[in-house]
Amino acid sequence: MKVSFDPLTGTTTSTAGTFAEISEGKLAGDLIPDSFDDVQRFDTVAAFPPEGVVARIYFPADTNIPHRWDTPTLSYIPIVADSDGGEF
Repeated sequence: MKVSFDPLTGTTTSTAGTFAEISEGKLAGDLIPDSFDDVQRFDTVAAFPPEGVVARIYFPADTNIPHRWDTPTLSYIPIVADSDGGEF
């Protein structure tokens, strides 16, 4: 099953036409395929690389809250807490 997640809308779909469960803004990490190049999984946010890549999603296993790299602030921003339109 292939899962597609739009971090701007929070919409998650699968190729089977069903929706993945999102609980409190969290998507289970096992729903993200390993072959998906734009997502990198880590044990914790602290394990993220010192500098991220724009347009890549960083996924910590301990919280299941996806993050994006924010170049202006040189920090990781939780996508679920991003209220500025979520531009990558």
